[in-house]
Amino acid sequence: MRKIGFWLVFLLLCGGCNKAPRTVVSFHVDGAWREAKVTLTTPDSVYCLTLDSTRSAMLVLPSEVKGGYGSLNYGRLCVPVYIEAGKDFDLALQFEGRYAVPYFTGEGARKNEYLNQDWVRKFKPDFRVDEASFLQILQEQEQRQSRFLDSMLFEESFRTLESRRLHYAVYAFLPLYPSYHTYYVQDNGYKPSSAFYEKVKTEIREESELMSLPEYQAAWIGKITALAGQDKPGYEVGQCLETQLKCIEETVTEPLLKEFLTDHFMTGYVKNYGMAGFKDIETVYRNKVNHPEKRKAFSELCGEWSKLETGCISPEFRYADLNGKMVALSDFAGKYVFIQIWASWCEPCREELPHWKELAWQFEGTDICFVSISCDWDKAAWRRTVKEEQLPGIQLYADRDSGFLKAYMVRNIPRFILIDREGRIIDSGMSRPSASRTLKILYTLAGIEDLP
Repeated sequence: MRKIGFWLVFLLLCGGCNKAPRTVVSFHVDGAWREAKVTLTTPDSVYCLTLDSTRSAMLVLPSEVKGGYGSLNYGRLCVPVYIEAGKDFDLALQFEGRYAVPYFTGEGARKNEYLNQDWVRKFKPDFRVDEASFLQILQEQEQRQSRFLDSMLFEESFRTLESRRLHYAVYAFLPLYPSYHTYYVQDNGYKPSSAFYEKVKTEIREESELMSLPEYQAAWIGKITALAGQDKPGYEVGQCLETQLKCIEETVTEPLLKEFLTDHFMTGYVKNYGMAGFKDIETVYRNKVNHPEKRKAFSELCGEWSKLETGCISPEFRYADLNGKMVALSDFAGKYVFIQIWASWCEPCREELPHWKELAWQFEGTDICFVSISCDWDKAAWRRTVKEEQLPGIQLYADRDSGFLKAYMVRNIPRFILIDREGRIIDSGMSRPSASRTLKILYTLAGIEDLP
């Protein structure tokens, strides 16, 4: 019996020795002005953490957890982390005014401290410079970060992986250059050279082992956006999506990357514009994306937008005008209603105001009512802008009531909506006042045959 007992204990001890080491992640918040949801994202999972009365939490990761890059998220704040089996670390998030500073301790702290260096994370190139100078800035930044990485003397496997992550963290800015440069220097005539697009193609390439990295994903999203928009200014959003999907098919061979990009662009399109303007969008999505959870999420999103299709009864609003009088959508029964959702701080909104005013004046006295709904947080700024711009039509202030905006799933402004005489939706994502299509539609509704 003694021999049997000895071998049983020995085997149990050996079994315990063969278990993969556990990893403990501790988190603490100090100085935060509000509570927020806390999650830890690993390469293959998302874990929710619950803070106790001391604003602390501890998570023991399962032995089979996949190590690598992840993030610890506190509300909208995202702290990059690196997880290694058996290497515990503590993260203390210290709020100093509006800013949060992460402090790491523990065996796994060193790489996490490295990842959260401010000068690495907060790099932003100068988009005002010319193409050659911009490329030089990116090249020098990558070299600077590579030298710093080498100085840390991490093991070779991590240095190899991290050097590729750094590359995409820097070159994710490259495809943004055409649009950002045009905006910052106010040069609408700027056109990137063919060499620029070749650089985008060569610096951002397929590396399947990096698929889970946000930097790699962002770089590829930018690449497809830039290549799809090459030599195609001013085309409709539906055509834009078609061009992006075609670009993905022609550019990407790796299945997971192709599916990720397809889901990103198609989901983004529906979130912002609904299903109008792209024929059989659900069928196209199912033919291109096989991931069950992504398919389910896309179907649910389309289901929400189906409530806003042409012919559906519009959600109601009831907001105060400049004089404090409450105005509801139902007050306009028997008339067409052209709605503008905007804010005084929104530059694209301000760019549309001259076109909005021109249309409102042009259709004054017809059965088309022009209604502007402001989502400004600053009521005084709204009133001041309406007065300075001499905005015509009905001016309403949503204040903190976002019910109408949520019903129409407004994620970006300006947003335009067209309602018929019976309160039914004609177009929940109506074209902007500056678009020639808008004038044609309004002339048809007003019964005017001759376009100017």
